[in-house]
This record gives sequence, C-alpha cells and structure tokens, in this order.
Amino acid sequence: MAPMISIIMPVKNAGRTVAAAVESFLNQSWPEKELVVADGESTDATRDALAGLAGQDNVRILRATDGSATEALMRAAGAARGDVIGMLMADDWLAPEALARVGAAFGADGELDGVSVGVHLLDETIKPPATQIIPASAIGLDIEPIIGTPYCGAFFFRTARWRALKGFSQAFRYGADRDFLMRCRLARLNAARLDAPLYVYRKHAGSDTLVENEAVVRAFLTDHLRMARSWLAHPNINPTEVARIRAWRREQAVELALRCLRSGEAGDALGVLASQSVADPLTITAFARRAVSVGLAKLSGAGARRPSA
Repeated sequence: MAPMISIIMPVKNAGRTVAAAVESFLNQSWPEKELVVADGESTDATRDALAGLAGQDNVRILRATDGSATEALMRAAGAARGDVIGMLMADDWLAPEALARVGAAFGADGELDGVSVGVHLLDETIKPPATQIIPASAIGLDIEPIIGTPYCGAFFFRTARWRALKGFSQAFRYGADRDFLMRCRLARLNAARLDAPLYVYRKHAGSDTLVENEAVVRAFLTDHLRMARSWLAHPNINPTEVARIRAWRREQAVELALRCLRSGEAGDALGVLASQSVADPLTITAFARRAVSVGLAKLSGAGARRPSA
C-alpha cells in the first residue's frame, strides 16, 4: 500500500522563504501526503504566506509559542498522521518527485525503517551562489556524516520508529538532529539510500550552523560533549564507534577550551579540560598540541581579560 507521508516544518519569521518551501511540498505528485507546520507565533510575512493555505485540506498550521526549533518540530511530529515522517526546513525545498521516490521505496519494502536521499546544496554565502550535489552515500547513518554535517532534512522515517526513538531530544538546544541520527544508527535501523538529490538545502548567512556567533558556537560544543556522553553509554555501541566518538568528543572539548582561553576565561578552559580528562586523559595532550599549533601568544596575549583593580 502507498504510505502516507507527513512532512513536518518548524517555522518562525521565515517570511522570505516559507512560501517557496510550502510550494515545493504542494507540487509533489505523491497523493498520500500532508504538511504539518508548527509556527512559533511569527510576526512577519510568514503569517500571510501561511494564511493563504487555508483552503488546502492536506496542510495544517499549528500556532503556539515555542522555546526552540526543536520544540516546534516535535510539536508538528506529535500531530503527524502519516506512516512516514520527513522534515522540511522553512528555508529549504523538496525537489520534484521527492515524495514519489521516497513513498515508492517505503511501499516496496515493509521492513524499511528509514530512507536517506541525496542533497542539492545551494551555497548562498558566496557570490554568485554555487551548487553542489551530495549523494546519499555521503549522508546516510554513518558516523562521519552524522558528526560532520547531518543534513537531517534528507531523511525520512517510519513514524512508528520515529516515535519509538522519541524523535529529537529537547535536552539539546543545538545539534538535536545530530543526536537523533546517531541514536538511529545505534538502534540499528534498516535504512536505504536514494542517491538522487531530492532535498534542496540552502547554506546562508542566517543559519545557526554558519553564523560565527561565539555564544552559539559554544552552545553547540557544550551540547556535543553532553550528547557524546549519552552515546557512549548506549548498550548497542561497538568498539569502533566508541573509538570514533571518543576522538570526536576530544576534538569538541579542545575547541571549547581554546575558545574560552581566547576570551580570557582561563578558569572555564581548565574546567572543560578537567571534566573531559577524567573520562579521556588524552584530552590534555590533544589540547597542548592544538594550543602550540595556533600559537600560545595568541591565546594568552592582549585579548585576554584581566581582573579589574
């Protein structure tokens, strides 16, 4: 039977892009589909763009105040009625026939838990914008893509499996998509790959993952350390995964400590290194090597804050 696909979309003040994202859903030829939009009380043109969907019986708009995009996404997921869940960010698009290809894959294999698709990456951070095709073979539930660039919108999951894994964890404000995909891997989901570039991902200056905001970067790194700890405690983890995740956690700890030191927060840097070194003594060695490579003078020089007299 043709599975119904629920596309969930968190949105807040995305007036410049949300109409195109919604249109990419409406133009899909797959008949068994719905779009569930969780609008976090937008105050810009988003409201007008969504108001125009009032006559669409396969689109639902849920309005409420959300604490984060993850909270909005999980609110939409909770209302989804389909057999399959996919995610669409309000600044991205679905390529034509995306749902037809994904729906056919799930319909042909009742044992399939998930499907990943290729990504059409549109880089708008440079002029003129550049495009790149990233095949699903570089996106699936492998460790390197997960800890690198997850592209979570390129994944579709059986709703039952999504809910069994409890979707995105609200324990992580940043990187909840990375955590979810790693939990999918550790749960040993049966996932297929469709290499066609069926998800269009916009890389732009407004993305949290690209904006060089020190507070946001540190929040990402802090969440990464916490999620790595939870992955390493998973009962299904194997020795190869343990080694790679420990190395990644070490990289994140070193980067966080260096950023603290550059800001003159030596105490915070020492705190990060001390807490991580309990589980991984190699963190200190890795930090020393990295500090030497970036230049100790840059870390302890004029940029450091000194106590006032």
